[in-house]
Amino acid sequence: MLHALSAPHRRCAARRLKPHAIIATAAILASATIAGSFAAADPIDDPTVLVVATPEDGHPTRALLDADGRIHLLFATPSGPRYSRSSVVTTSDSVPEFAASIPVVAVDPARPGLEYSDGDMALGRDGRVLVTMMTNAWKLKLPQEDWGYHLAELAPGAASFAPVRNVNHRPSEGFSIAADGDGRVVAVWLADRLLGNVSVDDGRTFGPTVEIDRSFNPCNCCTTATVPCGDGRFAVLYREETGNERDMHIAFWNPATSESSRQRISATPWRISTCPMTYYDLRPAPRGFVAAWPNGDDYTVHFARLDAEGRLLPPGEVETPGRSWHRHGVAAVPAPDGSTIVVWNKDGRIGWQRYDPQAQPVGATGSAATSGKGVAAVALPDNRFVVFR
Repeated sequence: MLHALSAPHRRCAARRLKPHAIIATAAILASATIAGSFAAADPIDDPTVLVVATPEDGHPTRALLDADGRIHLLFATPSGPRYSRSSVVTTSDSVPEFAASIPVVAVDPARPGLEYSDGDMALGRDGRVLVTMMTNAWKLKLPQEDWGYHLAELAPGAASFAPVRNVNHRPSEGFSIAADGDGRVVAVWLADRLLGNVSVDDGRTFGPTVEIDRSFNPCNCCTTATVPCGDGRFAVLYREETGNERDMHIAFWNPATSESSRQRISATPWRISTCPMTYYDLRPAPRGFVAAWPNGDDYTVHFARLDAEGRLLPPGEVETPGRSWHRHGVAAVPAPDGSTIVVWNKDGRIGWQRYDPQAQPVGATGSAATSGKGVAAVALPDNRFVVFR
């Protein structure tokens, strides 16, 4: 997933970072269906991996699988964010077909030049789709309350997204979102601290900003990744910056009780005096979670399997063949059988490596040309993986 710098935050500007919206703004599988696109998936040696081109020169941003086996796709196009949903994959040799795409954001003629870029996507109760957004409001010199976390919602059964809402009304970045099956939605973001807003009505309204834990000191120009735990807690992946030790942590937060805890998950140290501007991924898995992140001066992609409390499962932190870069996407996607695919983006190419349930590499490392900086991938119910380029 991509979580771009949406405004020239003071701590980032001090490092002379160029504030910009992400290249990806979410695109579509264009036309009534894209069965042909899937049929034209790139031929590779591994039959368990389907590599699919993003139509309309779009950039892959986020892909999620719902409980019914449908893929929800978020893509970036020059015309702005778009979304599409697939049919259910019913056989082991079939491929998904996608409905016609819809725009995530309608053009606002009252605000010429205002552009929205997608960040994260979550699937809520009853098929609700939630998409985080950032804007170029800083560039247009609009009020700073427009420089923050925006949200678009596609309600169950709706034909179009509702108007975009401003969640936090302040300069911020590192947006992620997660929804459980009981109507709770959390919007997590960075503004010097690890912060969040909580909804108990499926994201229709959000409460005031809450600091998740005052002892947490996030690396402010990186990002966050958030998923529900299924027990009222939410897990948040973030990078610390205390003492310039850029360790990865998984934090657990119960919004109802305000309780929080965390586990360090990166075993390889990375001491660097400036923010490395990295993105990463966290997903629920059969035994807990899987996570992927870049680490070290060459931005080597690492991944790990975690138990339900965030503790590393054997063999611990795994160094993959992948490399990433500033604000380039990575993904770790678990399959029902416990296998995982790790995907990365670097130098105009996506790469991937499959791992078995013991986190041992399986098959050769794959690679394909791509555009943009994002990655998107899902695991199908039959344990095949779909990777978008």
